[in-house]
Amino acid sequence: MKYLLTSLLLLTFNLFGGDANFDMKWDKVPSSYVEGAILGNGEQGTMIWARPEESLHFDIGDTRIYDEGGRLPIGKFILETKSQRESFQMTLAMQTAEAQGAVKTSLGAVKFKAISVSGQNLNLVKFTLAGDEQISIKHFAIPGITTSKLRNGIKDISGAPTHTISDYSNPKWAQGIAKTVEKYKPGAEVLNDSNGVQSRLVPLKKGKAYSLTWQLKKLSEKKYLLAWRTDYTRENLKAKAQKVWAGKNAQALSQSLEKSYEDYFVDHAKWWKNYSQRSNISLPDKKLEAYYKWQLYKVASATRQGKLPIDLMGPWFRATNWPKIWANLNVQLTYLPMAVANQGSIGDTLFQFIDNNPQIFIQPAGKYKSDSATHARAISPYEPGGFSWEYGNFLWTLHNYWHFLRVYPDDKRTVEKFYPMLKRGINFVLHHCRTDEQGFIHTPKDISPEYEMNRVFPKEEDTTYNLEFLRWALRTAVHINHKFQLNDADGERYEKVVEKLVQPHLDKETGIMIANGVKLEKAHRHYSHLVGLYPLKQMRLDEPNKFALAKKSVDYWINLPILNNWSYKGYSRTGAASMYSMLGDGDEAYKQMQILLDTYGSANTMYIESGPVIETPISAAASIHEMLFQAWSHDFNKDHIKLFTGIPKAWKDVSFKDLKAEGGYTLSALRENGAVKSFQIKASTERFLIVNPGLSQAFSLQSSVRGEIKSLQEKGQHILKLKSKAGETLTYGDSSELGKSVLGNKGESSYHFGLN
Repeated sequence: MKYLLTSLLLLTFNLFGGDANFDMKWDKVPSSYVEGAILGNGEQGTMIWARPEESLHFDIGDTRIYDEGGRLPIGKFILETKSQRESFQMTLAMQTAEAQGAVKTSLGAVKFKAISVSGQNLNLVKFTLAGDEQISIKHFAIPGITTSKLRNGIKDISGAPTHTISDYSNPKWAQGIAKTVEKYKPGAEVLNDSNGVQSRLVPLKKGKAYSLTWQLKKLSEKKYLLAWRTDYTRENLKAKAQKVWAGKNAQALSQSLEKSYEDYFVDHAKWWKNYSQRSNISLPDKKLEAYYKWQLYKVASATRQGKLPIDLMGPWFRATNWPKIWANLNVQLTYLPMAVANQGSIGDTLFQFIDNNPQIFIQPAGKYKSDSATHARAISPYEPGGFSWEYGNFLWTLHNYWHFLRVYPDDKRTVEKFYPMLKRGINFVLHHCRTDEQGFIHTPKDISPEYEMNRVFPKEEDTTYNLEFLRWALRTAVHINHKFQLNDADGERYEKVVEKLVQPHLDKETGIMIANGVKLEKAHRHYSHLVGLYPLKQMRLDEPNKFALAKKSVDYWINLPILNNWSYKGYSRTGAASMYSMLGDGDEAYKQMQILLDTYGSANTMYIESGPVIETPISAAASIHEMLFQAWSHDFNKDHIKLFTGIPKAWKDVSFKDLKAEGGYTLSALRENGAVKSFQIKASTERFLIVNPGLSQAFSLQSSVRGEIKSLQEKGQHILKLKSKAGETLTYGDSSELGKSVLGNKGESSYHFGLN
C-alpha cells in the first residue's frame, strides 16, 4: 500500500504545475561544491558528489553547530565499492527533494535514493546493489576545530592560499590538519559502536558538544539503508553527562529506523508538494525560470519555521573564512524574495530571530545599549558580536523586516516588536552623528561597503549608504508613530531630524556619489551608493529630474571598465536588474540576468567567491519578482501596483500566480502575445490602491464585493483607483487561465541544471 501511495503522490505532482520537468540531471559524477546534488530539511543536509579517488560521498551538515563564534565542519560518508566506478547518473527531484542515481561499476551497479527528511532530525540513503558489487560506508571525520583555524593550519604547512583550501578531505591537506590538531588540542572524541549503531561525540569549548550518529542497516541481501542524525548541545555538560546525552541520541536513531525509507518519503514529499504550490512563475526563458525555482528549493532546504536564519552556506558546509551569518548585504539579500514568493513562514525566520534574541543586537551597541541596537558585520546566532563599521547594515536588516510586515500586515507586531527595535537602530546611528553650525545633521565617518581605491577604503562623513538607510528609518518611525497614535516623543524628535539630515552628494557626470568628497571612480561590485533607489525605493521616479539622476547613476555604475574578477560580482548583476526593472527598462534588466547566468552560473546554482555566499543566486529570485511587477509607493498610506514593467520586449508570454505584494495583496497575472490577458488581486486589508496593468485601452474588472469597476485615464495611462476591502478579490479577464505555463522562446517547456 505504501508504494501505491508514493506512486499516486508522484502522479499528483505531475498534474500540478509540471515542476518535475525542472529536475537537475547528471550523466557524469559531480566533483565539486558547485556541482553536487543538494538536500536539506531546514537544519541538516547533505551534498552528494565525489573526489577523484571516491565512488561517491555524502557531506554532513548542520547549521546549528557552532564553536568559538563560527560554524564547524563535521565530515562526510564515503561510499566504498568493491570495484571501480565506470559511469554515473543522478537526478534531483525539485518537488520531492529526493536524489536518485546509480554508480555503475565493473562488477555491477549501486543504485541509491536519498532524502533529508522534512520535520525530522534524520538523513536517509537507500542503496540497492546489482551484480556482484558490494559496498561499505566510511566516515571521514573533521576534528572539532573552527574552520578558520583549520584553513590557517593547512596554509602554514602547505603554503597554499586559504581561498584555495576548499575540501578538508583532500589528502594533500591531511598533514596540515594533523598539525592543527596538535597545536590546538581539541577535546578527545568519544567513539561508540552498539549493535551496528555508531556514534561520534565531539566535545567543544565550555561544555558544548555535538554528536553524529549513524548506521548502515542491511535490509536484505541486496538492499542497505544508511541513516544519520546530528545533535548539538550548548549546555555546560561534564564528560559523563555528555556521554549520556550522546547515548540518548543513538537510541533516537535506532527508534527512527523502525519506519522505512518509503514511510518517511510519503510525509516528506507531501511537505515539499505543499511548499512548491504556494506560488508559481512561468517564463519564456526556461533556464532563468529553473534558476528561480531552485532558489526557492534552496531556502526551504536551508531553514524552516523556528530554525536559525540562513547563513552563507545553509546546511552544505565547505571550507571558508565566512562561517556564520554575514550581514553587510548578505543576509539582507537572502531574505529579499521569500515574502513575495508567498513563503511567509520561511521568510519570517530572520525576523523571529530578532524578536526572540534582542540581546544579540542590543549588546553590540556598547555604551549606548540602554536605547540602541546594531549588529556586527557577521553574526553568531548564539552570542553578540561587536560593531566595527557600516552603520547602515542593521538598518538594512530592519528594512527587510519592514518589507515583510508590509507584505504580511501585523499591526500588533509592528508596534510591539518592530518599532522598538527600529528606534534602537536609529538611536545608535544618531549617537554618532554630527550637527553642523547650520543645524544640518551628518552621519559619522565610515566606509561605504566594498568600495576601495588603491586598496584603501575611504572613510568619510555622509556615505550615501548610511544617509539613505537612516532617512528611511526615520521616515518609517515617524509614520508608525502617527498611524498608531503612539504619541511617542522619540517619533516627534525623529520628524525634526529627518528634516535636517543632509541629502546624498551628487556629481554632474557620475550621478550619486559614494560619500562627501568621494565619487565613484572605478568598478564597484556593491551598490552601496544606490540603496536609496534599491532596495529602499525612496527616489521619486515620477519626477523627471529624479528619474534622470537614477538612470545616470545606474548606467554609470554598472558599465565601468572591468579591472579584475572583483570589479563586479553576481549580486552586482541582480541589483542592476532590479534597478532597471524599477526604471522600466526590461531589456537591460534581462541583460543583467543573462550576464549573471553566463558568468556566475553553476551546475547546481550554488555560488562561491572566496567561500560560499548563498545570497547572490537567491537574490536573483527577488530580481525576477521586480521584473514581473512593481509594488511600492512613496506614500505609506497608498499602494501602487504595476504589472510586467520590467520584462524584456522579447517576452511575449509570461505568467505568475499567487505572488505577494506590499499592502498584503496576493497577485496573479498572465501576459500573452505581448499584452496583459488576465490578472487578479486579492486584498487582505483595507488600503488605498492604484493599479496600472499596462493596458493600452480602457478596461473594467470585477470585484467580489462591489461588482464592476471601470478604469480611468491619467497622464495617458489607463489605471484603477480604489480603496480595497479586506477579503476583496479584483479580477480582470478569465481567472481560470491564471497560473498556466508558457512555452520557452524555442518551444521548450523545461531546463535541467546539473551535469548533462
